[in-house]
Amino acid sequence: MKNFSKFTSVNGSAENTTIYDNSIDSIIRKSIEDVKAYFSSVQAHIIVIMPEDSNEVLKEEDYAANWALIQNFQLAAWERGLGVFWKRDTYL
Repeated sequence: MKNFSKFTSVNGSAENTTIYDNSIDSIIRKSIEDVKAYFSSVQAHIIVIMPEDSNEVLKEEDYAANWALIQNFQLAAWERGLGVFWKRDTYL
């Protein structure tokens, strides 16, 4: 099991100030904050979700079709002067 720790400093008024906290709650809270910041920093998101086929050949064809869809959308957006960023996150 991973060892989690919390480091605190004591200031002049004897109040503890956390300077490092890698407890499970802190890690989860930070992850949620990071995801919220990521999604709120962009004006619009288009999320493409593809169910994975158990057949590897069909799975690769599905990936290719979805990538083509995203690329075509990206080209159409650029043609209209819109910035597009394509990212694949495993946690989504």
